[in-house]
Amino acid sequence: MTSYRTLASPPAIEGAAFISAIYRQIVANWPGSSCRGGENWRWTKKTDIAEHNASPEKRFEKALAAECGEWYNMIPVASGVIPEVMEGGRRIDLARQCSTGWFEFLELKVGDHCDTPLHAAVEIIGYGLIYLFSRRYQKELGYDSGNMLLSANRISLKVLAPSISYSQGSLAKFESELNRGLAEVVSSQSLDGFTIDFRFEQLPSNFELESACKSPCEVMARRSAVYQ
Repeated sequence: MTSYRTLASPPAIEGAAFISAIYRQIVANWPGSSCRGGENWRWTKKTDIAEHNASPEKRFEKALAAECGEWYNMIPVASGVIPEVMEGGRRIDLARQCSTGWFEFLELKVGDHCDTPLHAAVEIIGYGLIYLFSRRYQKELGYDSGNMLLSANRISLKVLAPSISYSQGSLAKFESELNRGLAEVVSSQSLDGFTIDFRFEQLPSNFELESACKSPCEVMARRSAVYQ
């Protein structure tokens, strides 16, 4: 919460420096080798869940993927990229094709003890920058040139959390700085016709896990932007 309150009060971080530093580190960590696996940026659903799995996020995520045809889940982004490093835990929680060439990637946070929207933002921004890296070095990594996700013309990164999660202060300035930084790093990669953006979203004010898992499509239709 300390970091949240810091970023919710001026001065905010300098978005371009923050984003470019993360992207440079991602590239620096890669030794130039091809990816060992074939699961990254897949467009398939993973709906199986163990009966004993009580994770609110997993329960809602799996219910959404199972019930709503347009939603996909658990998309690996870095598995097998760095030799001898296990990166299989880096997965986009939820994704949807909004229209031809436009996809949204969501980091979901629900439950009484979920991480803050700030923590979620850092996660999804990291995945977004791994996406840019994967696209920039698609051939070297050995990814399929016809991969639907890696051929997008727009990616929208989003944090989705209960409205009460944002009560510690406004992250509007932080959101704005992240968008400025993303625009600059995309420009530096010469990806003509491609854009990437970010925003904080909130679940309906009456969100309750048990009922949400029974009607997940309706819940997602009622999410909204935190900052207009």
